[in-house]
Amino acid sequence: MAQTKDERLQKVHSDAMEEFDRIQGAMRQERLQCLQDRRFYSIAGAQWEGPLGDQFENKPRLEFNKVHLSVIRIINEYRNNRITVDFTPKDGSSSSELADTCDGLYRADEQESGAQEAYDNAFEEAVAGGFGAIRLRADYEDDEDDDNDKQRIRMEPIFDADSCVFYDLDAKRQDKSDAKRCYVLTSYTYQAFEEDFGHSPATWPKSVHQREFDWSTPDVVYVCELYKLEEKSELIHIFRGLDDQDIRVPDADLKADPDKLET
Repeated sequence: MAQTKDERLQKVHSDAMEEFDRIQGAMRQERLQCLQDRRFYSIAGAQWEGPLGDQFENKPRLEFNKVHLSVIRIINEYRNNRITVDFTPKDGSSSSELADTCDGLYRADEQESGAQEAYDNAFEEAVAGGFGAIRLRADYEDDEDDDNDKQRIRMEPIFDADSCVFYDLDAKRQDKSDAKRCYVLTSYTYQAFEEDFGHSPATWPKSVHQREFDWSTPDVVYVCELYKLEEKSELIHIFRGLDDQDIRVPDADLKADPDKLET
């Protein structure tokens, strides 16, 4: 019997919950160390957190935060010599007109989306804790024009990436470019969640499964976005015209319109 849409979505949700629990459980200690490092340098009193602070609970606890100065020095050096993107011709040709055009479009997207905030936040978190991330999102150039399908890139910050960005365990590369699935958590207060989603977390059905990650706490609710890479095979027909230019036609388009063979 074929599954209904609700059943398919329920299976996707169940599989995602199980995988996220495995990922979060495997990465928990490492990510906690990243968070502790960031707190150690940036929050007063955080250097005494844990068993050492409990041992000297009723005694003077002095701090000489030299780590903070070192981190700030690295961040300031980065801001004075920012890393940027430079497009170059792939074939190594001397013509750089297209590359310059791409540079200009990229700079315009950066300026319009406030990319410097995303870059600075990711760099600071990477320096302080070892892990930072930014979000690249495609957005329509004009949301109110139904005939305009052109899109632009938006660079957005992801705050506390060590606590809210998780990749599948098979991703091995340092930049996670080989990841096939990515989970991004966003925390909401109960009031903000009800305003955005139209229902209260109190109406959620209680799961009988014991999860290590608590999705709903007395203070906040976590919403997770799942990004999944899907690989598909497609047959492409390549025709060469009288002007020696190659024309690529997908097999699906050719079957839908056989007259294209005559043209």
